[in-house]
Amino acid sequence: MYQKTLLNKWWLAHKAHGGEVWKVKCDTTILDSPENYIDKTFEQFKKLPLEDVIAFSEAEVTDNSMENREVLEDASKIHYLRHCIRENKLNFVPQLLHEPWKDRYRIHPGSGRYAALWLEGYKEFDTIYIHFIENNFTTPTQATELITQDEFTNAITLRDVEPYYETYFAFPKTAKECRNTLNMDREWQWHHIPTYIPWKFIRWSEGPEFLNYKNSWRSYGIDLWRTLNGL
Repeated sequence: MYQKTLLNKWWLAHKAHGGEVWKVKCDTTILDSPENYIDKTFEQFKKLPLEDVIAFSEAEVTDNSMENREVLEDASKIHYLRHCIRENKLNFVPQLLHEPWKDRYRIHPGSGRYAALWLEGYKEFDTIYIHFIENNFTTPTQATELITQDEFTNAITLRDVEPYYETYFAFPKTAKECRNTLNMDREWQWHHIPTYIPWKFIRWSEGPEFLNYKNSWRSYGIDLWRTLNGL
């Protein structure tokens, strides 16, 4: 009940401020090609000792202290997500985000999802874009506005899994709001876009189940390492 109330409250406020929500077909006209990121990640991962990869797969999912964690995480996640794509086990459509201070777009969940889709031959895929007046986003030809809340919820789900929603201020003002936004998205640099409208992002995920998924993708690193090293 709380989740439905949270979603409804966000939707009504977003619409009241003139915000829109679009389903956008993404390709390399919107996002940079992930090829360089994939090559760099796999090359670094391939050079790591197998003992490190095994230790990473056996570590607690909340343990982020190990050396080379980012490369271990990214490579393992890509390999796991490729498996999910082949087996139609992705739960939700990713979110498209605009960063006007970098003149670029990115998706959440991040580059691992894009890389996996690319490697599986998907040169375009659906995303959901939360549009604010301040975003200065030019609607691509492959975008469809989602008019109702039901259209929005139907557009983000790929399987019969209930999303876990979280909201946070796109342009926080207080210290508490800033901490919350930073915890949700460390790449979002709200201070580049001054505004007085209390816009909020909404995120969807597996919620408490996310740690189980994280544990799953860590275990896929060993197989990837062996494959990359011809073993």
